[in-house]
Amino acid sequence: MGWLTDKFGQQAETLVSKVQDKIVVSDEVHKDRLLLCESCEHLTKLHVCRQCHCYMPLKTKFTIFTCPIKKW
Repeated sequence: MGWLTDKFGQQAETLVSKVQDKIVVSDEVHKDRLLLCESCEHLTKLHVCRQCHCYMPLKTKFTIFTCPIKKW
């Protein structure tokens, strides 16, 4: 995020970093969620869930989303 600091200063970069931590899950959580999805009978070959119709590599990355059948 060097461009952000160059344009708006360190405070802006710090703020974005804090917000990002609340929106995006850690790499470990993302990996765990994807592993659960990959073992699920509702996941298509294109990584789309048949229950919610979401593209799971993207959906599993955000804190606000949950599995429609409560696997994660």
